[in-house]
Amino acid sequence: MKLKRESIGNLGNEEIIKYSVDNEKGLKVSILNLGATITEIKTIDRNGEFGHIVLSYEDEKNYIENPSYYGATVGRTAGRIDKGRFTLNDNEYILNKNYGVNSGHGGSVGFNKKIWNVNAIETEEKITLEFSYLSKDLEEGYPGNLEIKVSYEITEDNKLIFKIQGVSDKDTLMNITNHCYFNLSGDYKEDILNHTLKMNCDRFLAIDENGGVTGEIIPVNNTEFDFIEEKKIGQDIEGSSKQMKLGYGYDHPFMFNENEKGNVELYDEKSGRYMKVTTEYPCVVVYSQNFIDGLVLKEGKETKKRNGICLEVQYPPIGYNESFKEFSILKAHEIFNKETIYEFGVK
Repeated sequence: MKLKRESIGNLGNEEIIKYSVDNEKGLKVSILNLGATITEIKTIDRNGEFGHIVLSYEDEKNYIENPSYYGATVGRTAGRIDKGRFTLNDNEYILNKNYGVNSGHGGSVGFNKKIWNVNAIETEEKITLEFSYLSKDLEEGYPGNLEIKVSYEITEDNKLIFKIQGVSDKDTLMNITNHCYFNLSGDYKEDILNHTLKMNCDRFLAIDENGGVTGEIIPVNNTEFDFIEEKKIGQDIEGSSKQMKLGYGYDHPFMFNENEKGNVELYDEKSGRYMKVTTEYPCVVVYSQNFIDGLVLKEGKETKKRNGICLEVQYPPIGYNESFKEFSILKAHEIFNKETIYEFGVK
């Protein structure tokens, strides 16, 4: 196991530091203290060759704005909140509407734009990078002083374990995720349309023309949204259904089957790389990069539609009439605790 620290610039008076971990067994991960953002995951293909498997900016200074949220920790709440408002204990809270008519991914200055404190813990079996941040009462409109700790464990057996903990002094909302865009082809040789995806989700949530959740729950059976059996992402992505057209592709929350840990499997046959995701969250938002920001990727590659796929494990976003809000409520002094395991390999 190797750990390297590198300064890449400043955000105001604060230094931006990149932490790079090599487990020397086929997994390399780099994370910034800015937004607790993953800037690099490299794994080997079936020929033993390393390649980038998450979308990353060539110019690391682009992470200061990071319009596509590449690799970022997003919060307090991931996804959109309908009309940028919610009620809690008979109080109404108004959030910044940074996603059209909605608030999204924590607001105008969410967790992805904050410098986090970092504690690196090294053992023979793993290296853990712990990121901590205090989100003050009414930051971006959310109630409560919220103490957050996000940790990334890089293990000898090629797992990346993502843990989230939090506690607030007032009732609040908390729904944090990581926003990596995965592409297992290696160095973005191809788009993700020939990747196969499998998810134990038999329902998805309907969206409207603004990408907000309507509250309607739709069975995936006989729709383009059925990934219960593995299927190529590109097979139905140009489908004619209303939901597919509203999202310009996949941009929908999927609900994991009840009484099962959430499981997602992504596979690229050409490289042999696979990724398995196991999470304690009940939902995953699948986003097939339907829009691009035009900024250059690692290896000098041009950003294109469908270059990556986001698998944002989380609670369902808050929709019409505050539907699904109950998932995201964190009571005062209660401990929020969620774990997601990303396992990488070849076959």
